[in-house]
Amino acid sequence: IFYAQEAYQLPEVLYFWQWQLARLLNELNQKDEAIEAYKEAIKTLTPIKKEFFKGYRNFKDSFKESVKPVYIGLVELIIEKAEKSKDEKYLREAIEIMETLKNMELENIFSDECLLKYKSKIKSLTSPPKDTVILYPIALPNRVVKLIVFNDKITLHSFDINFIEFDTIVREFRQKLQTRVTKRFFYGRSEERRVGKDDSRWR
Repeated sequence: IFYAQEAYQLPEVLYFWQWQLARLLNELNQKDEAIEAYKEAIKTLTPIKKEFFKGYRNFKDSFKESVKPVYIGLVELIIEKAEKSKDEKYLREAIEIMETLKNMELENIFSDECLLKYKSKIKSLTSPPKDTVILYPIALPNRVVKLIVFNDKITLHSFDINFIEFDTIVREFRQKLQTRVTKRFFYGRSEERRVGKDDSRWR
């Protein structure tokens, strides 16, 4: 970390070592120190994220393997801290980190930052309108966490399931819901859309 930061100024290498340090601290049960190391890794990663969307694009799944796990690791520790402390501020922080990650995923998918120009118009998910409920699922490696935001209160429910198993179930469920001919998956059972030569539509 010292040489990457001071001697050679290589942020693309530095964040890897900071990420590794965070995981080692977590294994040693030094949770607070691990959280700080994760935050340092993200701080180092943020200015160079474009490199992963451009320079490293030839590397298959570079974002999924080299960027996303850093954010997920931090969120996992923050949620653990929220469960122990019963302090909702950590749950709000977890949502903010996940939203940052989702924005980065959009950048990665579309290869640019065009979509983020609308970011200022998006309201915070941690402060919804009165009497509005937000269900916010977060898929972690070994469990799925569901956050419920309602009238400035956030509650947490956790379900123990491996991410690979969860992902498989969700994809299979989606495939069973979708009817490609009638597009019921998109329009619901009471409304169907058919596009012919005359682009006619019917219910």
